[in-house]
Amino acid sequence: MVQPSFDQHAQHDLLLFSIFIALIGVFTQIGQLGLTKAMKTLTADKASAYSYIQIILSTLIGIARFDEIPSTWTYLGGILTVSGALVHVFGHKLSSHRYKQAHLKSPFHFK
Repeated sequence: MVQPSFDQHAQHDLLLFSIFIALIGVFTQIGQLGLTKAMKTLTADKASAYSYIQIILSTLIGIARFDEIPSTWTYLGGILTVSGALVHVFGHKLSSHRYKQAHLKSPFHFK
């Protein structure tokens, strides 16, 4: 039986590809564990909003590793999605803080 022979370059590419596939699995699992832990401590809607960081990381990995050039629509969609998640997570805190400040400065506020 004849074994196929790989040249040195092909073996290096296969090894590099295998390492990347293994790292994808490891980091996906770490991310899932973090999201599961967050679901235990936060409400589901707040915790799931943090998963939108995947958009930023995927874009950066695509640019750095695969020489992808995202379109303007990709950037616009990412900005809108991440902005919506940030408003959802932090918007309530910001509006309640402004509400408290407005009522503390009111001349009609009595204790």
